[in-house]
Amino acid sequence: MSSCSASSSAPSSASSSTALHVSRTARRDAVAAHALLPLWLAFCLALACAFLADVARGQASTDVNTLYADGVKALRDGRFDTAEEALRQVVAARPEWAGGHLVLGQVIARDGRAGDALTHFERAVELEPSDASSLALAQTALTAGRVERAHSALQTIDVASLDPRQRAAAHQLDALIAVRQGRLDAAIAGWRRALEVAPRDAQLHRQLGITCVKARHWDDAAAAFERTLDLDPHDAVAAHELVRARGELLGQVDTGARADACVEAWSAGRRLLELQRREIKPGTGVAVARFAACAGEPDTAASLLADFSAGSDPAAAFDLALAYALERRWNDVLGAVAPALEGSETASQPPRLLRLRGLAHEAREEWDDAIAAYRGAGDTAGVERVDTNRQLEERDRETQELLDMLEQLQDQATDMPSV
Repeated sequence: MSSCSASSSAPSSASSSTALHVSRTARRDAVAAHALLPLWLAFCLALACAFLADVARGQASTDVNTLYADGVKALRDGRFDTAEEALRQVVAARPEWAGGHLVLGQVIARDGRAGDALTHFERAVELEPSDASSLALAQTALTAGRVERAHSALQTIDVASLDPRQRAAAHQLDALIAVRQGRLDAAIAGWRRALEVAPRDAQLHRQLGITCVKARHWDDAAAAFERTLDLDPHDAVAAHELVRARGELLGQVDTGARADACVEAWSAGRRLLELQRREIKPGTGVAVARFAACAGEPDTAASLLADFSAGSDPAAAFDLALAYALERRWNDVLGAVAPALEGSETASQPPRLLRLRGLAHEAREEWDDAIAAYRGAGDTAGVERVDTNRQLEERDRETQELLDMLEQLQDQATDMPSV
C-alpha cells in the first residue's frame, strides 16, 4: 500500500464527493492503455493505487470501498466479468463520479461491447471533460462505427499536452478516422505523426503501408513494409503486401531501371517464401516466380512454377522463357513456353510466346518450325528474316560444296605427272 501512496496522493482538500477522484493524468494513462491495448492494464493498476490512497485517508464510503476493491482485484486477476459486476455497482452508487464511468467503460470496451462502453465514456466526458475521457470516447465511437462522433471527440483533445504513448494513440486514431472517411492523404499524415512519437512500432509502419496501398503510393508502401519487416521479421501481412507493392512498381518502371526493380521484387518474394511458403496462394506464387525469372534466376523460377502447378500460366511462361533466352538456353526456352501453348489453337496462343518459340527454333536453325511460330504470332518480319537466313544457309552450303569441289580438283591437279 505504501508503494502506491507516494505517487497517488489526492489533494488535501478532497471532500467526500471526490473520494474516488482519479487525476486527469491517470485517466489519460487509462485511455492510452485502451488505444494501445497491451498497456491497458497499467491504468487499472494506477486506479487501484488511487483507491488505496483514499482508503488510507478514510475518505471513501465503506460499501463503495469494498465494491471498488473487489472490482480492481478482479481486474488485476483477469476476472473481467467479476470486475464489471463490481464496477457497475460502484457506478450505481456514485453515478456522478466521472472516473467510475471511465474505468467501467474500459472494462466493457475490452470485452468488445463498444456501444455499452460508449455510453459510459459519454457520461464521463459530460461529468468531467478531459483529454483522457475524450480520447477513450473517440476510440470507442470509432469501434462502434460512429466515425463522425469519433472525429468530433478527437478534435477537443489538446494532443500536444499528452504524454508520448497517448500522443501516438491520438495520432493513430486520427489516421484510422481519416481512412474510414476516405481521406487517405490525411490518414498517411496521421500515421507519420504517430511514427514520429513511436518510430519502432511495427504495427504503425504496417498500417502506414496498407494506407499507402489504398492510395496507390507504391514507393511509400514498399518502404513502410520493408521497415515493418525490419522490426518484425515474422509479419506475414507485411511480407505479402510488400510483394504486391514491388510487383506494382516493377510494372511501372522504365526499361533502364528494370534490372534493379527486378532484384528488389525478387528480394521481397524470397522473404515471403522463407516466412510462409506453404501458405502462399498460387497467384502470389506465380508472381514470386516471375520476380525470380526477371532477376535472372530462371531455374529457381521454373522450380517455383512447378511447386505451384503454374507452368501453363502465360505471363509466367513468358518471363521464364525470356530469362532462358537471355542466357541463350534455347532448349529451356522451348520447354518453358510449351506448357502454355499446348492444347490450344494457334489463333488463341499468346503472340509473344510464339515469338519466343520462333526465336528458339531460329537460333537452332530449325527454319520450318521457326517460320510456323512466327506466322502464328503474325510476325511477318520474323518470317522474312528466317526465310532469308534459310536462303543464305542454302547459298553457304552450295558455296561450300563448290569450294570442296575446287579443293578436290586442286588435289587431282597436284597428283598429275609432270611433262
